[in-house]
Amino acid sequence: MAGEKGFEQRARDFLSQRWGVKLTKRKVRIEGFDKKFDCVSEDQAYIGDAKIYSLNKRGDTPRTSKFIACNELALLLRKTSARHKFLIFGKERKIPETFIRDYGPLLGDVAIYFLDGGNLEVLHGKEPMSLRERQLIARNAFGIWADYEEVAIAAEYVERLRAEWEPRLKENRSGR
Repeated sequence: MAGEKGFEQRARDFLSQRWGVKLTKRKVRIEGFDKKFDCVSEDQAYIGDAKIYSLNKRGDTPRTSKFIACNELALLLRKTSARHKFLIFGKERKIPETFIRDYGPLLGDVAIYFLDGGNLEVLHGKEPMSLRERQLIARNAFGIWADYEEVAIAAEYVERLRAEWEPRLKENRSGR
């Protein structure tokens, strides 16, 4: 259990720094049900959970009970109004890969990440813009005198455009 708690904290710290958003462990109310998630921003625009699971004793497949827990989390995340919903895994890469292979169509807009040391890999969905990307957009759009509200509005606009165009681009690429 200590490994899981340590991974939750590492994932929270890593994503908080990468995205420029303070993530903490807190309860989120979902349709009258309170659920505690490992990574939640104060405004609940970012909601996710960190998992570090092991393979079965033979070392070849993840335990079915773990997938049941992941499905429950994905369902609850989909019911939130968060802009960025995610599960972040560590330790065994095969677990999120198998989960996506078997349950990917049920994930909807829930992103799946794998954190290995200091490397974050997006396995399903997309990653929100980093703090650095948002700063560059604001600087280019508003100059060095941009205030925080202008930056937030610009970042939301760019992410909305990205979300709208991403399916069209995928469709065009697959139609070639």
